[in-house]
Amino acid sequence: HSGVHGGLYIGKNCIIRNFVNIDSSVWGQNTTISQNVSIDSNVLIGHDVNLSENVSVRGGSVISGFSKIGKNTTIGVKTVITQRSEIGENCLTTAGSIISKKYPDNSKIISLAPKVQKL
Repeated sequence: HSGVHGGLYIGKNCIIRNFVNIDSSVWGQNTTISQNVSIDSNVLIGHDVNLSENVSVRGGSVISGFSKIGKNTTIGVKTVITQRSEIGENCLTTAGSIISKKYPDNSKIISLAPKVQKL
């Protein structure tokens, strides 16, 4: 029950679970899912996204258009990656992270703890 819309390249040995939506050619370009990529259930991948080799995307995550994920990177559960963001190679995002810029190779991207304020 996964959905694919538009131009898409999927490499060898990929695992794409149920309820994954890949919207790949809104702008007439392609989304690339390289070899050995694992995408858990309930993931939304926007147009023109590039997932490099050995990337793992955990359930409930959203990867917006024109984003790039480097080799050997794990995207934590319910991570949101905004448009045109880049994550380098060998990186890890923690659960619930919001990614909105470029991160270098070998980064661990940790969500900020919520701040509590009096009303």
